[in-house]
Amino acid sequence: MILSGDFYQLKPVANLRYQDPGDMVIAAENFKDLIPHHFVLTEVYRQKEEQLICAIHELSRGTPSEETSKFLTSLQHPWPENTQPVKLFSLNYDVDKCNSDNLLSLHGTSFGLLVIYMHSFRFIFIL
Repeated sequence: MILSGDFYQLKPVANLRYQDPGDMVIAAENFKDLIPHHFVLTEVYRQKEEQLICAIHELSRGTPSEETSKFLTSLQHPWPENTQPVKLFSLNYDVDKCNSDNLLSLHGTSFGLLVIYMHSFRFIFIL
């Protein structure tokens, strides 16, 4: 069995309904017994800018240097006018609520589409 993953990604989300605290698989008591061979890949292939690679490594370990802080500060720029930042949600309910609120704030006439597929035909009705 081969397991792979990037353990510097976001931590899994807890699901208290199933008594799942959201721990990573490597935190399991018997992980090292069940998966005895571990390899850590260290070469970066997708990024070529050394200063950015260094900053990402320092941030992932929680130890950003003063140089990294200055580098990240240099990347700051003002938002273009009328631009909204991307919003990230962990639950579909929150996404649906945000989308619904934004749709309701739009001006103009709203309409819906009903699409019915039957064999190779597609019928579209404007409601």
